[in-house]
Amino acid sequence: MNERRQSVVAALKSNFDKALPRWKGIILTAEAEIQAEKTNDMPWVNMRFSSYAGKSRSFVFESL
Repeated sequence: MNERRQSVVAALKSNFDKALPRWKGIILTAEAEIQAEKTNDMPWVNMRFSSYAGKSRSFVFESL
């Protein structure tokens, strides 16, 4: 299964420049997960699709 997953990620990565920003996040997440499995570490990024379907809200930060 891991080889198949790596092949899929490689195919997606070859079209990275054509991908929409959201899909770029998915590609980077999959790549980070594969790398994390090899190093037994946490993935450096996780930008999966959100299942949240409610109204979006914007927030104004008055100070940091």
